[in-house]
Amino acid sequence: MPEPLLPPIPPYTKLRLPTERVTIPMVFPVLSVVRWRASYNEDWGTHRHTGCDLIAPKFTPIIAPFAGTLGFKPQTFWIVRDDGWGCLGTHLNDDTPGTRDGKANLDFMFAPNLVPGESVEEGQMIGYVGDSGDANGPHLHFELHGPDGMRDPAPSLREARRIAKPTPLLVLATTEPPEPGQLRTEGCVRSFHSATRRLTLVLLKEPRQVAFTLSELALQQLGGAVGIAALSRSRVVSVYHRKNTVERARLAPISSLAPVSSLRAGESSQPLLRLSGSALSSDPTLTRCAAAELTQFSRLSSPRWVRTGSMALGPLRMRGTKLKQAAILGLAGTPATLFSQEIVQEALRYTGFTRFGGAVGNGRLLLVLADG
Repeated sequence: MPEPLLPPIPPYTKLRLPTERVTIPMVFPVLSVVRWRASYNEDWGTHRHTGCDLIAPKFTPIIAPFAGTLGFKPQTFWIVRDDGWGCLGTHLNDDTPGTRDGKANLDFMFAPNLVPGESVEEGQMIGYVGDSGDANGPHLHFELHGPDGMRDPAPSLREARRIAKPTPLLVLATTEPPEPGQLRTEGCVRSFHSATRRLTLVLLKEPRQVAFTLSELALQQLGGAVGIAALSRSRVVSVYHRKNTVERARLAPISSLAPVSSLRAGESSQPLLRLSGSALSSDPTLTRCAAAELTQFSRLSSPRWVRTGSMALGPLRMRGTKLKQAAILGLAGTPATLFSQEIVQEALRYTGFTRFGGAVGNGRLLLVLADG
């Protein structure tokens, strides 16, 4: 998992805040009609107001105003760009839908696929407007932070582009369309009952859970009950359904915000020459296999393979090798931390794996384990 990002700290002070005017290109961070005014630097008695309050109904979607690295904690998120500019938003919803209980879990506060420390794209769904903390009504308190301190967000908000709906994740935009009469729904798994094949998803773009019944094919496409149990809470699932019966299902790629094939310059298909803690023998053929699969692992869909969370299991046939059983694992991290990952330990429990090959690119590892 990526390292958490520390939040920018707004000053709690009676002193005047920085007044240098800047305009940062962005999209407006709250969808729909919003009332707001330039209240940055106002004297609020005990302190100066450090941002602008964007007033909107509860559960109005909040989106990323620009691309950057995400951090969040209950009620609050922050995004920092590569150039050091960032934003902070707070007072996200903390009520269970239909109540004012202040006991909502993060699924009713943030989009369920978010992971602190990962990148988000401009316009991506972040969460929902609320009235948490000391808010006296539903709104998003929005701050703008520069590399050397706070700035008034009003000029940037005035010039911000408005969009009608959150930017779709690339994986969802490129997933095959539903068949006539089918609907496609995206969400993250929150429960599964194997006896009834009942799968409950929390939806990506609204604070709601929906239960579906999986067909046998859809169950196998998600790796069976074991595969579903291994999924992280942030992994996106696409289900193709008629009413509440799922006929097909797909897992989103591990990195759902960018094409899996987009590798940074200088690290495309770098081989893993050493794997710390491994008793397996290195195999150059499997290393070539890993390099070839690195750009397309998340699209691996052959019926001969079974997907189980971040792992695919099945027979491997490529030039120079014909194996009855192999595992291909798409992971984030570094070779030094590879064997500390739970999914790798799970793969090594399968008997007969004696050889490995691997490649790294764009911060991702692809590990191929194979039998003798």
